Amino acid sequence: MSGVDWRSVWALTLDHPLFSVALTLIAFQLALALYRRSGWLVLQPVMVGMLLVVGTLYLCGIDYASYRADASMIAVLVGPATVA
Repeated sequence: MSGVDWRSVWALTLDHPLFSVALTLIAFQLALALYRRSGWLVLQPVMVGMLLVVGTLYLCGIDYASYRADASMIAVLVGPATVA
């Protein structure tokens, strides 16, 4: 039985287009839970979620252009919802 090369698994996970979508949704849910638990006005979920996404992108070494391209599915859905 051979061992699993976790570095290649992690690299494949980071390169997957749904990683950006999942990162965005998880960051927002964490920020929303933090806001609801604390009740502080300065912990707005969109702002804290954005900081979580930016921090994760920085730590994982992902550039914003590739994140934006992969997370475009969310932008397509949020645009009409914002206008409506």
